[in-house]
Amino acid sequence: MAELCAAVGDVIEEQTSDSVLRGHGTLLRHGALVASRCGLVRRVNQLVLIEPLSGGYTPAVGHVVVGRIAQVENTRWMVDIRGRTLAVLPLSTAGGAVRKAAEGTLDMRSILVEGDLIAAEVQSVRTDGQVQLHVRDAVASKLPPGMLVAVPPTLVRPQRKHVHQCGSSGVKFILGCNGLVWIGMDGAGAVEPGHTQAAVRVAAAARSVAQSGQAVLPAALLAAAAAAS
Repeated sequence: MAELCAAVGDVIEEQTSDSVLRGHGTLLRHGALVASRCGLVRRVNQLVLIEPLSGGYTPAVGHVVVGRIAQVENTRWMVDIRGRTLAVLPLSTAGGAVRKAAEGTLDMRSILVEGDLIAAEVQSVRTDGQVQLHVRDAVASKLPPGMLVAVPPTLVRPQRKHVHQCGSSGVKFILGCNGLVWIGMDGAGAVEPGHTQAAVRVAAAARSVAQSGQAVLPAALLAAAAAAS
């Protein structure tokens, strides 16, 4: 069967139902499932998504990624990691959340809800493209409010360390192998104007380095941010 190519705004499903899972590259509009980007329409069981024609993220085991919670289910979270399908974060791989489940006090939404950002690691990639994530503790891996910069995934190289400090400014950043760079504060202290300015400089540095086609490495970001201060 020929694959259907969709443009932004094309209606994929005239009317959605509970049996249809909204995947990456789609959105709901007046009860219909609509394409939010150009690409190929793919269906994986109940999941419907738009696969980009080029430039998408290809997950690999061990990659550290920054993802956004897209759906909350009974025993797992579905996470948008800019891949071909939504990744799965099972309750069984969410660290401290398992202890809450054992105590019978589990409320999935008390841990992570739609829109939350997390840092996780790719645990496995199935032959059908389904990605499973794991974290040490879902609560600890939930990212606080910060800035998010998207760069081409090919410019972010896998590294042993993906969380980096920006000097003594109190700002830290995470380089996701899926091309998402999160910039925020280190700790729960009060945010001062100087902290915000430092975060903005790091975000601008990430965009600048990516636009020049260079690898988005910690040293390059810190150097560009320092030059702009």
